[in-house]
Amino acid sequence: MERILVAVDGSKPGERAFEVALKLARDSGARLEIAHVVGVPVAFAGEAAYVQMEAISRARREAAEKMLAGLREKAAGAGVKAETALLEGHVAGELVKHAEKSRADLLVIGNRGLSNVARFLLGSVSSAVVAQAKCSVVVVK
Repeated sequence: MERILVAVDGSKPGERAFEVALKLARDSGARLEIAHVVGVPVAFAGEAAYVQMEAISRARREAAEKMLAGLREKAAGAGVKAETALLEGHVAGELVKHAEKSRADLLVIGNRGLSNVARFLLGSVSSAVVAQAKCSVVVVK
C-alpha cells in the first residue's frame, strides 16, 4: 500500500476515519492525503441570494482549508507526511474521482449512521463510495 486517501468532514465519524488512516499510513509507510469535499450549494433565485450563497461558499471553503491544515499538522506530529485536497461538488462522486486521479490504494471514510428513512431518501455517501470506488474502501464507524 503506497497511497491512502482519507475523507474528512469535521464530524466525529470523519475524525475517527482520520485516526484510522493516520495509523495505517504510519504503520505501512504509505503517503497520506486528507480530502474534504465542499458540497454543491442549493440554487436560489435572485441576485441577493446569489451574493449570499457566494459568501457562504467562501466561508465554507475557508473553514475547510483551516480544518485540513490542522489535520496535516497533526499527521506531521505523528511522523506522517500528508497532503491535502479541497474538492467541490457532489461528495461521493468527487471522492471517487479524486481517489482514481491520485491513484489511491485505499480510501478511508467515516460512516454517518443515517437513519433507515434518511438513508432511503438521501442515500449514504459511504455506501455510494463503496459501490463506485475502484480501490479498496474502509468505512469507519
